[in-house]
Amino acid sequence: MIVAPYSSDTFNTLPSLGHARELFKNRQGEDAVQHLLDLIEQQGMEQKFGVILLHRHFDLQKNEALVDTNGTSTSWRIDETPDATTFKKYNGEIIPHSWMIQDDGQLAPYEFAFSPTLSRDDDTPDFDMKDIQFLDEFSHLVQLLGMKDVFGLCSMKGRTQKTMEVTEKGANVTFPLEDNYDFNKATDDVIPAMWGYFSGNTKDQSSDGLGLPVVRGCYQWCQGPYENHTWYHDTT
Repeated sequence: MIVAPYSSDTFNTLPSLGHARELFKNRQGEDAVQHLLDLIEQQGMEQKFGVILLHRHFDLQKNEALVDTNGTSTSWRIDETPDATTFKKYNGEIIPHSWMIQDDGQLAPYEFAFSPTLSRDDDTPDFDMKDIQFLDEFSHLVQLLGMKDVFGLCSMKGRTQKTMEVTEKGANVTFPLEDNYDFNKATDDVIPAMWGYFSGNTKDQSSDGLGLPVVRGCYQWCQGPYENHTWYHDTT
């Protein structure tokens, strides 16, 4: 099995955003993330997967999971069984959209999204064979780069533009940004947290074969302040 069951205890081992930022800087994260994006591109996975900076904004209790709906992630009550990777609720399904790499190379889901309808039958696998081959290679490369505690994998489904994530008490709120948003004028910390290929109108465009402009770069930022440091990231 390439995907390990969900565990709130595993979620709580994620570094804080400030610590994650320091790991990224000290391990030459910018170079490493480019290698991971190269692999995503080589395997034709631009529309499916991206790279995420492993971090958490707050702890979860047992039988809780961080679930996104309409751009806001909060802790939801779930039945945290030893073999569960998805959870049925409200006549829909809570499905993973971010995974960390475990010591054994398996992917462990740690962030989820809510689908208001059941997205797949119980007997349908999470990934097809091409996905599984890519996931094995991604896991191997993350470990080869020594970045297992820095980078994870995220779903790029439905992600079409730059976003900013802020935390208000027990909620992570994500809102869209204009493509020409100037991060050099941002206040306090603006920390890159997700990289991938997204539709946009910038000078560095390439075709994804579907006639859509696809941009390789940083997709999501998290905003502080954290430890009174400032770090800006621009992809234009």
